[in-house]
Amino acid sequence: MNTYYAANLLIYAGVDIIAVLALNLQFGVSGIVNFSFIVFQAAGAYAAAVLSMPPHTAADYSFQVYVGGYQLPFPIPWIGGALAGALLAIPVGLVVLRKLRSDYQAIALLVTSIIANTVINNARPFLNGAAGLALVPQPLENQVDTGTDNYLYLYIGLTAVCVGLVWFLAARIVNSPYGRTLRAMREHELAATALGKNPVALKMTMFIVGGALGALHLALSRDHHPVRRADRRRPGQQPGRDPGRPSRAGRLRGGHAAADPDEHRPPEPHPRARVGRDRPVHPRLSLVPARRRAARAASHL
Repeated sequence: MNTYYAANLLIYAGVDIIAVLALNLQFGVSGIVNFSFIVFQAAGAYAAAVLSMPPHTAADYSFQVYVGGYQLPFPIPWIGGALAGALLAIPVGLVVLRKLRSDYQAIALLVTSIIANTVINNARPFLNGAAGLALVPQPLENQVDTGTDNYLYLYIGLTAVCVGLVWFLAARIVNSPYGRTLRAMREHELAATALGKNPVALKMTMFIVGGALGALHLALSRDHHPVRRADRRRPGQQPGRDPGRPSRAGRLRGGHAAADPDEHRPPEPHPRARVGRDRPVHPRLSLVPARRRAARAASHL
């Protein structure tokens, strides 16, 4: 169990480092206030999932609907997730970054994230709607037993390799003459334009790179076995419930021991929790103003 939680912490740290590096390239270096970063993360997660999953007509996957389902081997789903984030950044960047100032860019990107969330949640034939995708295959699950500690160590190693590659890419960009140009544009866009630099092209490049890294971040997190254990439940199984333990409704239907009648009984209220016309208040609070309480205390002296 200690190995399980240690692996969770290490893999979460790795994927979050990738997200931080992507946001630093966009906001810290280029000055792009990207309130739609989660959209590119979701694009990477969904792309990696549908590239690794079988078609939804398969026997174990018929309870959900989604486009794609190509069953591609590792690491193609991760690469495809990063490419999906980069490709999505192109139309969004062309619409938002070309005509709007930085403050309006932030507003437009925020609205874009809200629109994308609404569309994904309501268009169920596209990616199963608000329920999301379940039973996403794990990387290298055909070669390694995913239920052992060795697989946890393998996944930690894969995450470390991805973090190292992203760190190397970000360092090369930041410390290069191109990175100094980006920082100059961030500090004073008009001065950079006067020196012959194209701010739109510079922002578009970092927007695409940041979108690809953000998509890779959630593709890694989506395929992480311990973190996404709830997504691998079978049809009809409730999230977070032990597969071997039937639900309360199943116990009643299957003739098992009846549930405790006090199981869902609300707790007894505090004797002073409701005062005046049954209005709930904190049990330690009093409706008597502080001035009256002080006068009463003085009268007893």
